[in-house]
Amino acid sequence: MRTEKKILDSLIEFAQIDISKLSDKERSVWDYKLSYFYIGLAAPGKIIGRKYPWKPILEPFFKGQYQDTLFPAPHLERIRDRLRSALDQLLIQKTTSGLSVPFPSVKKSLVLTDQGYKISFAYYDEFLIHPDKKVTPVGDILVSRFLERFEGLPADVLKQCSVCGKWFVHVSKKERLYCSQKCGFKMAGIRRLERLKEDPEKYAAYLKKQRQAMKKIYKRGKKKQAS
Repeated sequence: MRTEKKILDSLIEFAQIDISKLSDKERSVWDYKLSYFYIGLAAPGKIIGRKYPWKPILEPFFKGQYQDTLFPAPHLERIRDRLRSALDQLLIQKTTSGLSVPFPSVKKSLVLTDQGYKISFAYYDEFLIHPDKKVTPVGDILVSRFLERFEGLPADVLKQCSVCGKWFVHVSKKERLYCSQKCGFKMAGIRRLERLKEDPEKYAAYLKKQRQAMKKIYKRGKKKQAS
């Protein structure tokens, strides 16, 4: 369950990411993650007529070598857009009764009930690679893997971060307001600053410490440039 939650968290995060702002290393990490979700999660027993063909392709990624890429930048953007579209449909589903989110390429859909998310089947059709058939597009497979992981989750599992506005999955009964520790720390800093502003003396002391810290950083930078 924990692994499934991490996969779902990663796919939701990628659906909301700005690919143009990613560094080369961050892009490579996402390339590795999506490769695993697409290839690594495919069960060898469900592939017809071929041996498991992908291990040599993914070997550099499992060893932490990110020199090559399986998904070029335009392809990453298309996959992101497909996942974002699926997430948007789930958000519309939250406020529209009776709306189901269809899976791409297969005859099933994700239905939201009072008890939670369920998959409705017209008929079940696994993604198969067959010698005489085309491979199902990567985006379709990743969207299906994304939707499949909502099955059995409660109806209110999708939450919106009160700091950055991004959506995330939260299944615990304990309340969670932020999508990440980064947003939690940011809100804690904002609240601390608001409390300091209520006391002029403490706020003035705080600003003085901040100026001193900035001066030290500036001098350190000057020394590095000189050396």
